[in-house]
Amino acid sequence: MNAKKTAVGTVRIVHVLCVLMLSCAGLAMTSAQAGPQDLLRMSEQLDRVDKGDFDEALSKASQCTRVRDYTCAEAQLKNARKFSTDAKSKSALKRAEEDLLAERAREKEEQRLAAQRQREQEKRETELRQAEQRARDAERQAQAEAEERENLNNRIAAAGNAYSQTIRAQANSRAAEQARNQQFAQQQAEAARNAANEQRRQAQDRAQLDAQRLQQQRQADAQRIQLAQAQQDSQRAQAAAAAAKSAPVSQPARDVAPAAATVAPARKSNSINTGREAMRCVSVSREKEDLGFTNTCNIQIFVVWCGDLKYSKKQCGDGPAGNSFYTHSVNVGPGDKQYARGIGDYHYAACEGGIAFGKDEIQDRPDGTFTCVPK
Repeated sequence: MNAKKTAVGTVRIVHVLCVLMLSCAGLAMTSAQAGPQDLLRMSEQLDRVDKGDFDEALSKASQCTRVRDYTCAEAQLKNARKFSTDAKSKSALKRAEEDLLAERAREKEEQRLAAQRQREQEKRETELRQAEQRARDAERQAQAEAEERENLNNRIAAAGNAYSQTIRAQANSRAAEQARNQQFAQQQAEAARNAANEQRRQAQDRAQLDAQRLQQQRQADAQRIQLAQAQQDSQRAQAAAAAAKSAPVSQPARDVAPAAATVAPARKSNSINTGREAMRCVSVSREKEDLGFTNTCNIQIFVVWCGDLKYSKKQCGDGPAGNSFYTHSVNVGPGDKQYARGIGDYHYAACEGGIAFGKDEIQDRPDGTFTCVPK
């Protein structure tokens, strides 16, 4: 297109030069005969040629401006300036130049608005994605909470069913007992004196049976205490014998690091493990950063615990595989007190008997519930 415009411009320039040459030749040949009217006519012809070129260049500049071909528009305006000789053409040229500047400004403003709209669109899309993500997160959270509530309701329902079954069994047992008593009373109604004597005898027998059971329980507790004390005495005797044997040899003193969350490691116990829990026997007291476990019963027990430990990185659930909720343990004799050192939040359990290294004497579950293992 530029080559075509150049060719057109060249043809017009050649045309103008031919007209000028002919005019000059005509002037040279007829200068003697030419009058003022002839010269005026020739001048008007040249002016019309210039005006035609000016109008064409200005028209093309306007077309280029409308299609925003600014290089073309500036080239045409530059060509039009060559033919701008009077006030009218200069005014038209100025308007064309102002149109070019205005079109440039409009394009720049359109570009700015388009960029702004693009930024706003991207912002809206980002906010929409964030809102959708929040909605998904909220939905997942709501689903997790619903599942947790359902699990809790199921556990509560299971516990309620177990309790109801226990109550019904006790009620049935009491009803059966009452029925037997009523039947017995009806059978003995004919002989009131014998029935009264039988009732008194039964009452005495029950009292005697209760006394025998209480005595047997006390004897069993005393035997367990004696067994635990005998074990402790045996351990002390063995330790004294070992110390006596090693007395002549001096040993260098060593610094011992503080134990993790307990005074001493769990020790071997031959106490009778009944399989019954002993939570009733444990009194827990907070002493600054430590916890004290006091055995308030007259039987041997052991305590296991876990929690936020200052001297250990183990948390609840880091115990032995398959039996991992509680991580530490200690044996507590009747009336004794043992400590868990440096502990914040905590969970604990207790069973009758003793515990050795490991956790074979208790079986716990991930929620902290437990079963004491009889041995």
